Amino acid sequence: AKGEWQRIEFTERSTLVEARVREVGGEVWHAYLKAKSGELVAIEGLDRIPFFKKSDSPAIVAPRLTETFIDKVIERAGGRRLTDEEANFRKTPNADYRIGPFILELKDLQKEAIEVRSRQQEIAELLRGEVRSDRSLVIDPASISGDLFRSYAEIISRPIRKRLKSARDQVRATLDHLDDSDLSLRGGAILLNSGYGTMPPGLLYDLAKSYVESSTTLQFVVCISCWSLTDGFDTTVQFSFYPDEKKLQPIAAIRSAFWGSVDSMMSEWARSGFQAEGPG
Repeated sequence: AKGEWQRIEFTERSTLVEARVREVGGEVWHAYLKAKSGELVAIEGLDRIPFFKKSDSPAIVAPRLTETFIDKVIERAGGRRLTDEEANFRKTPNADYRIGPFILELKDLQKEAIEVRSRQQEIAELLRGEVRSDRSLVIDPASISGDLFRSYAEIISRPIRKRLKSARDQVRATLDHLDDSDLSLRGGAILLNSGYGTMPPGLLYDLAKSYVESSTTLQFVVCISCWSLTDGFDTTVQFSFYPDEKKLQPIAAIRSAFWGSVDSMMSEWARSGFQAEGPG
């Protein structure tokens, strides 16, 4: 290549529709024709610094799920933030919410854990037998099994376990402070995945659940994920909520409130004209 770029990793493969690429034209169309003929093509561009002409529309950026959003979900589900007194005036570690007999702590996975260099090296070493002839490696948890998967899960679940351990300690401290003499209060956790993009929602819940099952403080964990998918032409926003629990009332209430809040948020975003920052 003219820029003397060297390929380091392969991250995604998409099937392009020729008619739509032709409509885009220009550099993209010429690159497509070269790639179609078998040539390796790279298009250089600036990452995360979008520039637009006055006649262009800005890229669509879906609204993020934040702690404020979860506050509204809990309130809609019949819960609330702990009072200052219940939180021991922040003198000791404390949880976030109370809904029915449950004290809940929210933890947000904001970072892409696979971007940690040491973790990348561990995964590369673990899956070295899966490297393809072009030295690229496609990581698909669904295709990993047995002892290999258990080792892989141990690596990628560290940020999850770390946050759940912190949630457990905060819930435990809150329960101790409330001096629940009749033992009616119980604990739980909410994991909001707003940044660990390579973690499939179902796998996130399985890993979180396995940690909670060994805890005497946390009775359940709820996992919420939000991500967007694009092929350069169309963008879709995806949400997930685990578990699909119908018997435990707080989970059912939070799930119903979550989907209702998502509908409201997306409707508000649409009415705002799909502004990049999303609804406030």
